[in-house]
Amino acid sequence: MTPEAKKRRYERVIGQLRELLTKTRDPDARMATIVAALHHKFDSFFWTGFYFLKEGELVVPVTDQNGSILGVLDVDSTTLSSFDEVDAENLEEIVGMIYT
Repeated sequence: MTPEAKKRRYERVIGQLRELLTKTRDPDARMATIVAALHHKFDSFFWTGFYFLKEGELVVPVTDQNGSILGVLDVDSTTLSSFDEVDAENLEEIVGMIYT
């Protein structure tokens, strides 16, 4: 899909979503509607969804040599609030080893 065609597709989807999202104020229903529209309107979207962080979770960005974010290291715990600055700092250093 050309950039111009993609832009027009997004414009149509946004217009459709503006109309559809007036039907409810429920954030969960709105997110489900957004995910369904995006997933079905863009053939190249393999997985589409929202991702929420929990208290027992630590996410560290994986960046390349230029600082571009390529992904994340996602660490979950069975205990709420089990992560602190010590975890964050050390996991960031460890993830930083990938492209050094």
